[in-house]
Amino acid sequence: KKLKTVKPEFQIPTASVRKNDIINLTGIDQQDVTGPLRRVEQELSSPPLSDVPPSPNAEEIAKLDMPVVGSYVPQVECSICGAQVSKLLKENFEDNFNHSRKVNYRWQQRFCRFHRQESARKMWEERRYPHIDWETFVDRMKRPKHTQHVRRVMSGEVNSIFRIELEKNVRGRNKTLLQVMKNDDGTRKKFGNVGYYGPRGEKIMTEYILSTFADVLRDHATKDRLLAASGVSGGVSGYVQTVLVPELALSLIREDLGPGSEQRALRVIVESTELGELLNPETEDKTNG
Repeated sequence: KKLKTVKPEFQIPTASVRKNDIINLTGIDQQDVTGPLRRVEQELSSPPLSDVPPSPNAEEIAKLDMPVVGSYVPQVECSICGAQVSKLLKENFEDNFNHSRKVNYRWQQRFCRFHRQESARKMWEERRYPHIDWETFVDRMKRPKHTQHVRRVMSGEVNSIFRIELEKNVRGRNKTLLQVMKNDDGTRKKFGNVGYYGPRGEKIMTEYILSTFADVLRDHATKDRLLAASGVSGGVSGYVQTVLVPELALSLIREDLGPGSEQRALRVIVESTELGELLNPETEDKTNG
C-alpha cells in the first residue's frame, strides 16, 4: 500500500505577539532606533525667539574696533602726478578758475598744484602747525633769543648740524663752498631748509641776516676757514643760506612748539618742508598757514 502524504499545516500562535517583541527579534532596541532621529529633529528645530541673543549695541560694536565705512566719494586721477583726487574738487576748480575754457597742459599743472595745496592745508591743520603772521615776522626775528642763537652759531658756541653737513660736502668732494653751492649746469643749489616757513620765510630770513649781521659776517669771513676758502662774497652768501638761515628757522620753530621741543623742532623742520613750499611760496600774496 502507498503511504498517504500529509502536508504540514501552519498554525498561528495562540499567544499574542507585541510590537516590541517583533523588534526585539532582530536584536535591535527600539530606543536605539528612535533616539538619534529625535535628537536630529530637536537640533533642526528653530529655538524660540526668547532664546535668541539680542543684537549688540553701539558700545559693544565700538569695542570690536571695526573699520568705519565712509560714504563713497567719486575720484579722478590727476593727469600730472597721478594722485586720486575728489571729482568734486576738480569740478570746483574748473568752475572757479578755468571758467569752461579748454583744459590744456598748463591748466593741468595748475590743478595739480591746487589739489596738492588743498591736501597740504588739511595736513597743516592735522599737525597743528601755527598760523604765521607775516606782518610781525621780522619783529619776531629781532627778539634776543633768536639773534643770540645766530651769533652763537657763528662764534662756534653752538654746534650746528647744518654746518657739519656742509663741511662734509666740502671735504668729501674736495670743493670750495661756492662750488658745492652750484649744480653741474652752473645753477645754484637749494640748501636752505626752513620747514613750514617755506620759500617766503627763507627769503625774509636771508635778507634779515645779511643786513643785520653784515659787519659780523664780514669779519667772520676772514677767520672762518669754511668762508675764507671760497672768497668773501660767495662764501658769506652760501654760509648764510646753508647754515644761518636754517638755524634761525630752527630757533623760530622751537618758539612755535613751546618748551622742551629741541628734538622735535629738527624733525618738524624736515617733515614740513613740502608744506612750506606749497603754502608759503616766494610771492607777495597773503597765502600762509
